[in-house]
Amino acid sequence: LALMLKNHIDSEQERHDNFDTKLDKIEEQTKKTNGSVRTLFIWRAYITGGIAVLSAIVIPIAVWLLQYKK
Repeated sequence: LALMLKNHIDSEQERHDNFDTKLDKIEEQTKKTNGSVRTLFIWRAYITGGIAVLSAIVIPIAVWLLQYKK
């Protein structure tokens, strides 16, 4: 009985260690992915800002200049 109990405990410890290893790998991959996603969010902010400037300033000035030249 003691031998069966020891084998069971060893087996559970091995499963626990494997689970910890998998969690560490997932955490490492998540850190890599979050950096990439953050970079995409920064680019999206630049593009959104550029579109806002275009639509709020450049396009009205261009339309005004085209009407003024007539």
